[in-house]
Amino acid sequence: MNKIKLGFTLMELLIVIGLLGFIATLIIPQFAGTRNDAIEPVIQSELAEIQRAFLRFKNDYNLRQEDYFQIAKYGVSVLLTNRLADADKDDFYLTEWDADRQRGWRGPYLHSEHERNIDITKIGQPEGRITVPVILTPDQNTYYRIIATDKNNNVIIPSQDKKNQIHQLWLVYPYDVTQIKGIPESNEPERKYYRKLIAETE
Repeated sequence: MNKIKLGFTLMELLIVIGLLGFIATLIIPQFAGTRNDAIEPVIQSELAEIQRAFLRFKNDYNLRQEDYFQIAKYGVSVLLTNRLADADKDDFYLTEWDADRQRGWRGPYLHSEHERNIDITKIGQPEGRITVPVILTPDQNTYYRIIATDKNNNVIIPSQDKKNQIHQLWLVYPYDVTQIKGIPESNEPERKYYRKLIAETE
């Protein structure tokens, strides 16, 4: 009487695992591409919403050059709060709305989703120790940043370049210091670089 063979040989298991791995390499990148395609319109929509909010803030506050430097330090948080208790010696405070002068901060212009610790001495509000409200990006792992440039499109470091005049403020995602010089567009489809001009000084 023939014995019924149960289970698989080691060779058969290795072949099956190899086939599954091969199929995974074909399928997973397609899912990743679909996810990126789905996120892109969300990012574009959020960039436009922040841009509109910033325009309202700019019209209310009648921004001066020193205000642009504060924005370059604290980023999108200027739309979410007008005071930060944890802002070191360089106290962050935006004057509240004055109905007589028709000038001032009358936000919040957007609602904060989270808080992060940022470094106000470096470009683009990277991770640091001053706690500020932020607007998270769709992946929820990072937040939208603001960077400043001069008339030659050179990035300004707000803590060092006070002799230079800020000409433009850019809303950017993702933050990558290697991409910031001259605000380039990324050529890597899997790491697309988004930017939107939110203010231009006269």
